[in-house]
Amino acid sequence: MFAPDTLYPPPDLAAGWACTKISLRTQYLFCNLHQEGAYPEPTLADPSPYPAPRRSDLAKAFVDVVSTALHMMFVQHLEAAYLWHYKRDVFSMLENQGQSSVQFLERDELWQLFTLGIRYRAIFERCSQITSMWEKIKNRSPDVQDDYLTGTLLLSVCMMSVEAAAEGYDWLAYHYTEELRRIKEDEAIEEGTKRLPERAAQEDLRAGPIMQLVQVSDWHLYFFSPSLTGRQAYGVSVSQVAVTFNDLNGTPVPPKNPERLPMDLAAEFAGKETSFPAPEDALKGEHQSNGWHRLIQRRSIEPYPHSRIRKGPFDPTTGAGFHGSLRCRQRQPH
Repeated sequence: MFAPDTLYPPPDLAAGWACTKISLRTQYLFCNLHQEGAYPEPTLADPSPYPAPRRSDLAKAFVDVVSTALHMMFVQHLEAAYLWHYKRDVFSMLENQGQSSVQFLERDELWQLFTLGIRYRAIFERCSQITSMWEKIKNRSPDVQDDYLTGTLLLSVCMMSVEAAAEGYDWLAYHYTEELRRIKEDEAIEEGTKRLPERAAQEDLRAGPIMQLVQVSDWHLYFFSPSLTGRQAYGVSVSQVAVTFNDLNGTPVPPKNPERLPMDLAAEFAGKETSFPAPEDALKGEHQSNGWHRLIQRRSIEPYPHSRIRKGPFDPTTGAGFHGSLRCRQRQPH
């Protein structure tokens, strides 16, 4: 089975992504992952094996071997079986003046690396699509800046998996719907083709003065507390919550109180020339227009929490999974 004949990403980049995902053996020996004594695993023949010594000093050499293997499989189009039978010495290193050797990649690990290489190519292509669309947005609006997209999503989150890369594109399409629609219209004009006007599925709910009341700059959400004498508002940054959720050592950032209360903001959208005579009517209209649903949807489209949840419960030995606790309470009958 040969790799598809398409342009492959730089093998060095692919090696940096794949080197920690090959096998328990390589993770333990060369990547300094897992707890001490995790490799070799106990078997029926040897229930208490002697722990293998780690080779963290060969970490760079291991990444170089992984890069070489990816270059052979995806650039030179050599099969994993061929590499194991005829190029096995490329994946090993002699030590102690030739008296011993270190095997960086075993046969099954070569096949696993081939699978990881295909997966990385799909991730790289999807991230390239996001980058391409973002460059088009920047060319159209040079003043647009999005550090969360360029510094967090593209550099780390979208590179976690194919699903995360697809969610990153969905995130871009959601937050820059109008810009992408105009870009497509301009491209259609340049191509001389006729296109039907595109409309978002819930465009009416995402635009208009009532949504301007609900949303606050930097994607902040107001929570009302009717139990207090005066309604108080608390701002929660969506991107900050997502980053903290995915960070194993992350510390929750306390919400910041905005300068004005919801009633003061609602006063800007109420008056004789609007559909809301009083600020209370504007707040009531916000609830009736499913404004909260739209803001919750913005939080559900964040790729960061999805990537962590897909890994399952947190494992302190591997660092995989999300941290924290989930508590459920039995619902009492009415």
